[in-house]
Amino acid sequence: MNGFFSKFNLREALGTTSAPAETEPQKKGGSFSNNAVMITSSNAALNIAAFQRAIVLRANTMSQLLWKYQKMDSMGGNYIDDNRGPGRNINYLFQTRPNELMSAPVFWRQAMMNVDLQGNAVIYIDRDVTGEVRALYNCQMASVNPIDLNYTISWVGLGGLFTKTVPHTDVIHLRGVLSRDNSLNGLSLITYGMKTLSLAATNDKLVQENAAKGGRIKLLVQEEKSQGFGLGRASKKELEKITSQLNRDVYNEDVVLMSNVANVTPISQNMQQQEIQLTRNFSVRETSRITGVPPILLMDDSNSSYKSPEAATQEFLLRTISPIQREWEAEVNSKLLGREGMPAHRFHLCEKPLLRLNPTGSANVAKIHLETGIKTVNELRADYDMPRVEGGDKALVSTNLQEVSNMKVNATPSAQEGGET
Repeated sequence: MNGFFSKFNLREALGTTSAPAETEPQKKGGSFSNNAVMITSSNAALNIAAFQRAIVLRANTMSQLLWKYQKMDSMGGNYIDDNRGPGRNINYLFQTRPNELMSAPVFWRQAMMNVDLQGNAVIYIDRDVTGEVRALYNCQMASVNPIDLNYTISWVGLGGLFTKTVPHTDVIHLRGVLSRDNSLNGLSLITYGMKTLSLAATNDKLVQENAAKGGRIKLLVQEEKSQGFGLGRASKKELEKITSQLNRDVYNEDVVLMSNVANVTPISQNMQQQEIQLTRNFSVRETSRITGVPPILLMDDSNSSYKSPEAATQEFLLRTISPIQREWEAEVNSKLLGREGMPAHRFHLCEKPLLRLNPTGSANVAKIHLETGIKTVNELRADYDMPRVEGGDKALVSTNLQEVSNMKVNATPSAQEGGET
Protein backbone atom coordinates (compact mmCIF):
# COMPACT_ATOMS: atom_id res chain seq x y z
CA MET A 1 0.00 0.00 0.00
CA ASN A 2 2.78 2.43 0.85
CA GLY A 3 4.49 1.98 -2.48
CA PHE A 4 1.96 3.59 -4.75
CA PHE A 5 1.56 6.68 -2.59
CA SER A 6 5.23 7.46 -3.07
CA LYS A 7 5.06 6.62 -6.78
CA PHE A 8 2.93 9.59 -7.68
CA ASN A 9 0.23 11.73 -6.18
CA LEU A 10 -2.50 12.63 -8.64
CA ARG A 11 -3.11 16.11 -7.32
CA GLU A 12 -3.28 18.26 -4.26
CA ALA A 13 -6.43 19.95 -3.04
CA LEU A 14 -7.19 23.03 -5.08
CA GLY A 15 -6.82 26.12 -2.95
CA THR A 16 -5.49 24.24 0.09
CA THR A 17 -1.85 24.65 -0.77
CA SER A 18 -0.51 27.40 1.43
CA ALA A 19 1.29 30.27 -0.23
CA PRO A 20 5.07 30.17 0.17
CA ALA A 21 6.32 32.18 3.09
CA GLU A 22 7.79 35.55 2.26
CA THR A 23 11.56 35.62 2.46
CA GLU A 24 14.01 38.43 2.74
CA PRO A 25 14.80 39.88 -0.69
CA GLN A 26 18.09 38.69 -2.02
CA LYS A 27 20.79 41.27 -2.47
CA LYS A 28 21.13 42.22 -6.10
CA GLY A 29 24.51 41.64 -7.63
CA GLY A 30 25.94 40.87 -11.01
CA SER A 31 23.40 38.08 -11.66
CA PHE A 32 20.06 39.44 -12.83
CA SER A 33 18.47 36.02 -12.25
CA ASN A 34 17.90 37.17 -8.68
CA ASN A 35 15.04 39.27 -10.05
CA ALA A 36 13.31 36.25 -11.60
CA VAL A 37 9.95 35.07 -10.23
CA MET A 38 9.46 31.31 -10.56
CA ILE A 39 5.89 30.07 -10.96
CA THR A 40 5.47 26.63 -9.39
CA SER A 41 1.98 26.74 -7.85
CA SER A 42 -1.55 27.45 -8.98
CA ASN A 43 -1.92 30.37 -6.55
CA ALA A 44 1.10 32.10 -8.05
CA ALA A 45 0.04 31.34 -11.64
CA LEU A 46 -3.41 32.86 -11.13
CA ASN A 47 -1.79 36.17 -10.23
CA ILE A 48 -0.94 36.54 -13.93
CA ALA A 49 -3.93 38.28 -15.50
CA ALA A 50 -3.87 36.58 -18.91
CA PHE A 51 -3.48 33.10 -17.42
CA GLN A 52 -6.22 33.71 -14.87
CA ARG A 53 -8.55 34.91 -17.62
CA ALA A 54 -7.81 31.84 -19.75
CA ILE A 55 -8.40 29.41 -16.88
CA VAL A 56 -11.69 31.07 -15.92
CA LEU A 57 -12.84 31.10 -19.55
CA ARG A 58 -12.08 27.40 -20.02
CA ALA A 59 -13.76 26.50 -16.72
CA ASN A 60 -16.85 28.64 -17.33
CA THR A 61 -17.27 27.24 -20.84
CA MET A 62 -17.19 23.64 -19.61
CA SER A 63 -19.63 24.50 -16.80
CA GLN A 64 -22.17 25.80 -19.35
CA LEU A 65 -22.25 22.54 -21.30
CA LEU A 66 -25.31 20.52 -20.30
CA TRP A 67 -25.01 16.87 -19.32
CA LYS A 68 -27.87 14.75 -20.64
CA TYR A 69 -28.67 11.16 -19.70
CA GLN A 70 -30.39 9.75 -22.78
CA LYS A 71 -31.90 6.50 -24.02
CA MET A 72 -32.20 5.03 -27.48
CA ASP A 73 -35.62 5.62 -29.03
CA SER A 74 -36.70 2.26 -30.43
CA MET A 75 -39.16 3.95 -32.78
CA GLY A 76 -36.99 6.69 -34.21
CA GLY A 77 -33.53 5.12 -33.81
CA ASN A 78 -32.11 8.21 -32.13
CA TYR A 79 -31.28 9.28 -28.56
CA ILE A 80 -33.87 11.14 -26.50
CA ASP A 81 -33.70 12.50 -22.95
CA ASP A 82 -34.49 9.92 -20.26
CA ASN A 83 -36.30 11.72 -17.44
CA ARG A 84 -38.21 8.85 -15.86
CA GLY A 85 -37.24 6.71 -12.89
CA PRO A 86 -33.46 6.44 -12.43
CA GLY A 87 -32.95 8.70 -15.44
CA ARG A 88 -34.61 11.62 -13.69
CA ASN A 89 -32.32 11.20 -10.66
CA ILE A 90 -29.20 11.02 -12.85
CA ASN A 91 -30.17 14.11 -14.83
CA TYR A 92 -30.89 15.98 -11.60
CA LEU A 93 -27.42 15.15 -10.25
CA PHE A 94 -25.58 16.06 -13.45
CA GLN A 95 -27.66 19.09 -14.44
CA THR A 96 -28.84 20.67 -11.20
CA ARG A 97 -27.17 19.57 -7.94
CA PRO A 98 -24.51 16.82 -7.78
CA ASN A 99 -24.36 16.97 -3.96
CA GLU A 100 -25.70 18.92 -1.02
CA LEU A 101 -22.88 21.48 -1.11
CA MET A 102 -22.97 22.96 -4.61
CA SER A 103 -24.90 23.37 -7.85
CA ALA A 104 -23.98 21.63 -11.10
CA PRO A 105 -22.34 24.64 -12.85
CA VAL A 106 -20.12 25.27 -9.81
CA PHE A 107 -19.29 21.57 -9.58
CA TRP A 108 -18.21 21.18 -13.22
CA ARG A 109 -16.38 24.51 -13.21
CA GLN A 110 -14.38 23.30 -10.21
CA ALA A 111 -13.64 20.01 -11.99
CA MET A 112 -12.26 21.86 -15.02
CA MET A 113 -10.12 24.11 -12.85
CA ASN A 114 -8.73 21.03 -11.11
CA VAL A 115 -7.80 19.57 -14.49
CA ASP A 116 -6.05 22.74 -15.65
CA LEU A 117 -4.31 23.71 -12.41
CA GLN A 118 -3.59 20.28 -10.89
CA GLY A 119 -3.64 18.05 -13.97
CA ASN A 120 -6.42 15.80 -12.63
CA ALA A 121 -10.00 15.97 -11.41
CA VAL A 122 -11.17 12.90 -9.50
CA ILE A 123 -14.92 12.69 -8.91
CA TYR A 124 -16.26 10.18 -6.42
CA ILE A 125 -19.47 8.38 -7.44
CA ASP A 126 -21.40 7.84 -4.20
CA ARG A 127 -23.85 4.93 -4.61
CA ASP A 128 -26.47 3.51 -2.28
CA VAL A 129 -26.78 -0.18 -1.37
CA THR A 130 -28.71 -0.86 -4.60
CA GLY A 131 -26.00 0.69 -6.76
CA GLU A 132 -28.00 3.79 -7.68
CA VAL A 133 -25.98 7.01 -7.76
CA ARG A 134 -26.98 9.39 -4.98
CA ALA A 135 -24.25 12.05 -5.15
CA LEU A 136 -21.06 13.17 -6.92
CA TYR A 137 -18.09 14.76 -5.11
CA ASN A 138 -14.96 16.51 -6.34
CA CYS A 139 -12.14 14.87 -4.39
CA GLN A 140 -9.78 17.06 -2.41
CA MET A 141 -6.94 14.56 -2.76
CA ALA A 142 -6.52 11.27 -4.60
CA SER A 143 -3.92 8.64 -5.35
CA VAL A 144 -4.10 5.47 -7.39
CA ASN A 145 -2.52 2.05 -7.11
CA PRO A 146 -1.25 1.22 -10.63
CA ILE A 147 -1.48 -2.52 -9.89
CA ASP A 148 -5.18 -2.93 -9.04
CA LEU A 149 -6.34 0.62 -9.99
CA ASN A 150 -7.88 1.22 -6.59
CA TYR A 151 -8.17 4.90 -5.65
CA THR A 152 -7.59 6.31 -2.18
CA ILE A 153 -9.62 9.52 -2.11
CA SER A 154 -10.60 12.33 0.25
CA TRP A 155 -13.65 14.52 -0.27
CA VAL A 156 -15.68 17.08 1.66
CA GLY A 157 -19.32 16.25 2.26
CA LEU A 158 -22.02 17.17 4.72
CA GLY A 159 -20.35 16.43 8.03
CA GLY A 160 -16.71 17.06 7.18
CA LEU A 161 -13.81 15.39 5.40
CA PHE A 162 -14.07 11.74 4.39
CA THR A 163 -11.36 9.31 3.24
CA LYS A 164 -11.95 6.00 1.51
CA THR A 165 -10.36 3.46 -0.82
CA VAL A 166 -12.61 2.57 -3.77
CA PRO A 167 -12.30 0.68 -7.08
CA HIS A 168 -11.71 2.66 -10.25
CA THR A 169 -15.32 2.06 -11.31
CA ASP A 170 -16.44 4.36 -8.49
CA VAL A 171 -14.49 7.40 -9.66
CA ILE A 172 -14.62 9.62 -12.72
CA HIS A 173 -11.02 10.55 -13.47
CA LEU A 174 -10.67 13.57 -15.77
CA ARG A 175 -7.07 14.13 -16.84
CA GLY A 176 -5.16 16.97 -18.39
CA VAL A 177 -4.39 16.77 -22.10
CA LEU A 178 -0.76 15.92 -21.33
CA SER A 179 -0.15 12.94 -19.06
CA ARG A 180 2.44 10.46 -17.91
CA ASP A 181 2.63 7.08 -16.15
CA ASN A 182 0.67 5.38 -18.93
CA SER A 183 -1.90 8.19 -18.79
CA LEU A 184 -2.79 7.45 -15.15
CA ASN A 185 -1.54 10.85 -14.05
CA GLY A 186 -2.44 14.00 -15.97
CA LEU A 187 -0.17 17.03 -15.99
CA SER A 188 -1.30 20.57 -15.33
CA LEU A 189 -0.95 23.49 -17.72
CA ILE A 190 1.47 25.02 -15.23
CA THR A 191 3.90 22.12 -15.63
CA TYR A 192 4.64 22.80 -19.28
CA GLY A 193 3.99 26.54 -19.09
CA MET A 194 6.29 27.21 -16.15
CA LYS A 195 8.92 29.04 -18.20
CA THR A 196 6.39 31.31 -19.91
CA LEU A 197 4.48 31.98 -16.70
CA SER A 198 7.71 32.77 -14.85
CA LEU A 199 8.72 35.24 -17.56
CA ALA A 200 5.31 36.90 -17.34
CA ALA A 201 5.47 37.11 -13.53
CA THR A 202 8.99 38.56 -13.67
CA ASN A 203 7.82 41.14 -16.19
CA ASP A 204 4.87 42.05 -13.98
CA LYS A 205 7.22 42.50 -11.04
CA LEU A 206 9.41 44.92 -13.00
CA VAL A 207 6.36 46.87 -14.17
CA GLN A 208 5.16 47.13 -10.58
CA GLU A 209 8.56 48.41 -9.45
CA ASN A 210 8.60 50.99 -12.23
CA ALA A 211 5.10 52.17 -11.39
CA ALA A 212 5.95 52.47 -7.69
CA LYS A 213 8.98 54.63 -8.45
CA GLY A 214 7.47 56.61 -11.31
CA GLY A 215 9.95 55.03 -13.71
CA ARG A 216 13.11 53.05 -13.23
CA ILE A 217 15.65 55.78 -12.42
CA LYS A 218 19.22 54.88 -11.52
CA LEU A 219 21.90 56.99 -9.86
CA LEU A 220 25.55 56.82 -10.77
CA VAL A 221 27.87 57.77 -7.92
CA GLN A 222 31.03 59.08 -9.55
CA GLU A 223 34.15 60.88 -8.34
CA GLU A 224 34.87 64.56 -8.86
CA LYS A 225 38.63 65.01 -9.19
CA SER A 226 38.66 68.52 -7.80
CA GLN A 227 37.82 69.13 -4.19
CA GLY A 228 34.99 71.36 -3.16
CA PHE A 229 32.38 69.70 -5.40
CA GLY A 230 29.95 66.98 -4.57
CA LEU A 231 31.19 64.76 -1.77
CA GLY A 232 34.83 65.65 -2.09
CA ARG A 233 37.44 63.03 -1.44
CA ALA A 234 35.26 60.70 0.61
CA SER A 235 36.64 57.39 1.75
CA LYS A 236 35.44 54.16 0.13
CA LYS A 237 33.67 53.07 3.31
CA GLU A 238 31.81 56.37 3.53
CA LEU A 239 30.71 56.10 -0.10
CA GLU A 240 29.48 52.55 0.42
CA LYS A 241 27.52 53.73 3.43
CA ILE A 242 25.94 56.58 1.45
CA THR A 243 25.07 54.26 -1.45
CA SER A 244 23.52 51.71 0.89
CA GLN A 245 21.48 54.42 2.58
CA LEU A 246 20.14 55.68 -0.77
CA ASN A 247 19.21 52.17 -1.88
CA ARG A 248 17.45 51.41 1.37
CA ASP A 249 15.53 54.65 1.72
CA VAL A 250 14.73 55.77 -1.80
CA TYR A 251 15.92 53.92 -4.85
CA ASN A 252 15.63 50.23 -3.98
CA GLU A 253 19.16 49.25 -5.00
CA ASP A 254 19.17 51.28 -8.18
CA VAL A 255 22.20 53.27 -7.06
CA VAL A 256 25.38 52.14 -8.80
CA LEU A 257 28.62 52.58 -6.83
CA MET A 258 31.85 52.96 -8.74
CA SER A 259 35.33 53.36 -7.32
CA ASN A 260 36.71 56.85 -6.69
CA VAL A 261 33.35 58.53 -6.38
CA ALA A 262 32.24 61.90 -5.10
CA ASN A 263 29.36 63.05 -7.29
CA VAL A 264 25.79 61.72 -7.69
CA THR A 265 24.32 61.84 -11.19
CA PRO A 266 20.89 60.53 -12.33
CA ILE A 267 20.92 58.19 -15.33
CA SER A 268 17.86 58.14 -17.61
CA GLN A 269 15.97 54.92 -18.38
CA ASN A 270 17.50 52.72 -21.02
CA MET A 271 15.53 51.31 -23.96
CA GLN A 272 14.91 47.94 -22.32
CA GLN A 273 13.45 49.53 -19.22
CA GLN A 274 11.18 51.81 -21.25
CA GLU A 275 9.74 48.87 -23.17
CA ILE A 276 9.00 46.62 -20.21
CA GLN A 277 5.28 47.38 -20.29
CA LEU A 278 5.11 46.99 -24.06
CA THR A 279 6.63 43.51 -23.91
CA ARG A 280 3.79 42.27 -21.73
CA ASN A 281 1.97 41.34 -24.95
CA PHE A 282 4.47 38.51 -25.21
CA SER A 283 3.05 36.82 -22.11
CA VAL A 284 -0.51 37.12 -23.44
CA ARG A 285 0.27 35.36 -26.71
CA GLU A 286 2.34 32.67 -24.98
CA THR A 287 -0.47 32.09 -22.51
CA SER A 288 -2.81 31.76 -25.49
CA ARG A 289 -0.62 29.00 -26.92
CA ILE A 290 -0.52 27.13 -23.62
CA THR A 291 -4.24 27.27 -22.86
CA GLY A 292 -5.68 27.12 -26.38
CA VAL A 293 -7.63 30.35 -25.87
CA PRO A 294 -7.31 32.87 -28.76
CA PRO A 295 -5.65 36.17 -27.71
CA ILE A 296 -8.73 38.20 -28.66
CA LEU A 297 -10.68 36.29 -25.98
CA LEU A 298 -7.99 37.30 -23.48
CA MET A 299 -8.80 40.98 -24.18
CA ASP A 300 -5.88 41.38 -26.58
CA ASP A 301 -7.21 42.53 -29.94
CA SER A 302 -3.86 43.71 -31.31
CA ASN A 303 -2.68 41.93 -34.46
CA SER A 304 -5.75 39.72 -34.43
CA SER A 305 -6.11 37.40 -37.42
CA TYR A 306 -9.82 36.74 -36.77
CA LYS A 307 -12.48 38.62 -38.69
CA SER A 308 -14.66 38.84 -35.60
CA PRO A 309 -14.78 37.66 -31.98
CA GLU A 310 -17.34 35.07 -33.08
CA ALA A 311 -14.72 33.46 -35.34
CA ALA A 312 -12.27 33.30 -32.44
CA THR A 313 -14.96 31.78 -30.23
CA GLN A 314 -15.71 29.16 -32.87
CA GLU A 315 -12.02 28.28 -33.10
CA PHE A 316 -11.83 28.01 -29.32
CA LEU A 317 -14.84 25.70 -29.14
CA LEU A 318 -13.67 23.54 -32.06
CA ARG A 319 -9.98 23.16 -31.22
CA THR A 320 -9.97 23.38 -27.42
CA ILE A 321 -13.36 22.57 -25.91
CA SER A 322 -14.59 19.88 -28.31
CA PRO A 323 -11.72 17.40 -27.60
CA ILE A 324 -12.21 17.86 -23.85
CA GLN A 325 -15.94 17.36 -24.29
CA ARG A 326 -15.39 14.04 -26.08
CA GLU A 327 -12.94 12.77 -23.45
CA TRP A 328 -15.29 13.62 -20.60
CA GLU A 329 -18.19 11.84 -22.31
CA ALA A 330 -16.10 8.69 -22.82
CA GLU A 331 -14.97 8.65 -19.16
CA VAL A 332 -18.47 9.17 -17.74
CA ASN A 333 -20.06 6.62 -20.08
CA SER A 334 -17.44 3.98 -19.23
CA LYS A 335 -17.81 4.47 -15.46
CA LEU A 336 -21.59 4.87 -15.16
CA LEU A 337 -22.80 2.67 -18.02
CA GLY A 338 -20.06 0.23 -18.95
CA ARG A 339 -20.32 -2.26 -21.79
CA GLU A 340 -23.74 -3.47 -20.73
CA GLY A 341 -25.37 -0.05 -20.59
CA MET A 342 -24.39 1.07 -24.07
CA PRO A 343 -25.74 1.76 -26.62
CA ALA A 344 -29.18 1.58 -24.98
CA HIS A 345 -28.20 4.66 -22.95
CA ARG A 346 -25.55 7.36 -23.09
CA PHE A 347 -24.32 10.48 -21.34
CA HIS A 348 -24.09 13.39 -23.75
CA LEU A 349 -22.41 16.72 -23.03
CA CYS A 350 -24.58 19.09 -25.04
CA GLU A 351 -23.12 22.37 -26.32
CA LYS A 352 -26.54 23.88 -27.03
CA PRO A 353 -26.49 26.28 -24.02
CA LEU A 354 -23.46 28.03 -25.54
CA LEU A 355 -25.66 29.30 -28.39
CA ARG A 356 -28.07 31.13 -26.11
CA LEU A 357 -25.98 34.30 -26.02
CA ASN A 358 -25.70 34.44 -29.81
CA PRO A 359 -29.25 35.06 -31.05
CA THR A 360 -28.22 35.55 -34.68
CA GLY A 361 -26.26 32.31 -34.85
CA SER A 362 -29.00 30.42 -33.04
CA ALA A 363 -31.65 31.77 -35.45
CA ASN A 364 -29.60 30.79 -38.50
CA VAL A 365 -29.18 27.24 -37.18
CA ALA A 366 -32.93 27.00 -36.51
CA LYS A 367 -33.68 28.21 -40.04
CA ILE A 368 -31.43 25.59 -41.59
CA HIS A 369 -32.94 22.86 -39.43
CA LEU A 370 -36.44 23.89 -40.47
CA GLU A 371 -35.72 24.19 -44.21
CA THR A 372 -33.91 20.86 -44.38
CA GLY A 373 -36.53 18.97 -42.38
CA ILE A 374 -34.21 18.16 -39.48
CA LYS A 375 -36.65 19.69 -36.99
CA THR A 376 -40.35 20.52 -37.09
CA VAL A 377 -41.87 23.87 -36.16
CA ASN A 378 -43.01 22.57 -32.77
CA GLU A 379 -39.58 21.11 -32.01
CA LEU A 380 -37.98 24.47 -32.71
CA ARG A 381 -40.59 26.27 -30.64
CA ALA A 382 -39.87 23.87 -27.76
CA ASP A 383 -36.19 24.88 -27.96
CA TYR A 384 -37.27 28.45 -27.24
CA ASP A 385 -39.78 27.44 -24.53
CA MET A 386 -42.70 28.48 -26.73
CA PRO A 387 -46.09 26.67 -26.84
CA ARG A 388 -46.93 24.21 -29.58
CA VAL A 389 -49.04 25.23 -32.58
CA GLU A 390 -51.54 23.24 -34.59
CA GLY A 391 -49.97 21.55 -37.60
CA GLY A 392 -46.45 22.19 -36.31
CA ASP A 393 -45.45 18.51 -36.11
CA LYS A 394 -44.96 18.03 -39.84
CA ALA A 395 -41.44 18.03 -41.25
CA LEU A 396 -40.93 20.65 -43.95
CA VAL A 397 -38.34 20.93 -46.73
CA SER A 398 -37.48 23.75 -49.07
CA THR A 399 -38.76 23.33 -52.65
CA ASN A 400 -36.06 25.42 -54.30
CA LEU A 401 -34.06 22.35 -55.29
CA GLN A 402 -34.86 20.17 -58.30
CA GLU A 403 -33.32 17.06 -59.82
CA VAL A 404 -30.64 17.63 -62.44
CA SER A 405 -32.59 15.49 -64.92
CA ASN A 406 -35.61 17.77 -64.75
CA MET A 407 -35.83 18.92 -68.40
CA LYS A 408 -38.18 21.78 -67.63
CA VAL A 409 -35.58 23.40 -65.40
CA ASN A 410 -32.66 22.78 -67.77
CA ALA A 411 -34.39 23.79 -70.99
CA THR A 412 -33.57 27.21 -72.51
CA PRO A 413 -36.43 29.73 -73.00
CA SER A 414 -36.37 29.20 -76.76
CA ALA A 415 -36.51 25.45 -76.41
CA GLN A 416 -39.39 25.73 -74.01
CA GLU A 417 -41.27 28.01 -76.40
CA GLY A 418 -40.59 25.67 -79.31
CA GLY A 419 -41.83 22.71 -77.38
CA GLU A 420 -45.07 24.45 -76.52
CA THR A 421 -45.99 25.32 -80.11
